[in-house]
Parts: sequence; C-alpha cells; structure tokens
Amino acid sequence: MMNRSTRTLILPLLASVLLATGCATASDVAHTKHARADYGVPAQHAHRTIVVHERTRHINVTSGETVQFDVNGQRFAFAFNNWPNKDVVDLSVIAPEGVTAPKVRVYIAPNPLTQG
Repeated sequence: MMNRSTRTLILPLLASVLLATGCATASDVAHTKHARADYGVPAQHAHRTIVVHERTRHINVTSGETVQFDVNGQRFAFAFNNWPNKDVVDLSVIAPEGVTAPKVRVYIAPNPLTQG
C-alpha cells in the first residue's frame, strides 16, 4: 500500500504520462491524415477496383485516377492526385482507419494528360 507522500509524487507523474500518450496518439492521427493528403483524397466512387491478395506486393495507378481497393472484403476508394515528388506510398497510409492493409506499395505514375 502506498503512503500519502508516495501517492503525492506518483499520481501527477502518472497523469502526465497518460496525457502525453493521448497527445502522441492525436499527433499520429494528424500526421497520417496529412501524409494521405500528399497523395490524394478518399473518394466515394471509383473507376476500377483492385483486389489486394496476401501475395500482392505492389499496385500501379495513375495520378488523376480513382481506385477502389478491396482488402480482405474491406473496401475503400481513393482519388490519386499526388504532388510530383510523391510517386510511391504504402497502402496502409491511404487506407482509412479500421482497414488493415498488408505491406503493399502503390506506385503512382504521372498523368500523361497533364504532362507538358
């Protein structure tokens, strides 16, 4: 059993740790959303569907394309509109919360219609 002086020291320390952990989690979520924005935005409809299997290692898409991903029955769509220096992304970065994406790299080709 803790004495009063020990409780006085430990409780504020414990509260600080819990608060810091909560802030880190919020920061991680904000970072993921920002990283996702570098490649495009979540979408409602798609031009094509790509089924991701356990052996899928990479996927090729084109900037300007909207793709629906089917990952173990969990579906989500993403409209690719990436920055020029952002040409590859892990599927887990663009997948919405709750979708467990395997280690798959998405390679984003430049859109030939917007090239000079």
